[in-house]
Amino acid sequence: MTTPARPPAPGEGLLPPLLLVPAAAAIAEGVRLDGLVSPSSPGAFPLIAGAVMAGSAAAIGARAWRRRGAARPVGGLAALLPSRVALVGGLFLAALAAMPWAGFHLPAFLLLLLSVRLLSGRGWLRAALVAAASVAAIHLVFRIGFSVLLPAGVLFR
Repeated sequence: MTTPARPPAPGEGLLPPLLLVPAAAAIAEGVRLDGLVSPSSPGAFPLIAGAVMAGSAAAIGARAWRRRGAARPVGGLAALLPSRVALVGGLFLAALAAMPWAGFHLPAFLLLLLSVRLLSGRGWLRAALVAAASVAAIHLVFRIGFSVLLPAGVLFR
């Protein structure tokens, strides 16, 4: 006996086209920056990130297509974009806006600290440890490993 298909999640059919727009922009930027000449070339990261995003969009779209006949999702806008997720999106935009002034490390740490705290519900200490370890790993991989210049900002010059 087969189990009925789970209804699609709210917004599941809308997500693939929304993911394809930034994926295409990232791929175009990667190609513009020399593409995948080498793993440390300027275009490598945007090109790979765009390809992964496009693949994710295809996988989500295929799953939504298979469940298209299942019952309709319920929940409205709150189910489509929970307030905590919307807040993290706003924090992401604030971190991007702060990077020219404060550089990469401080805004990234604060973004990760608040995101982990908001989305996981764990304590501040665990969120701070995860954020610090993540920023350190990003620094090691991109700055040391790939020699990518991370934004320094005017605050710390």
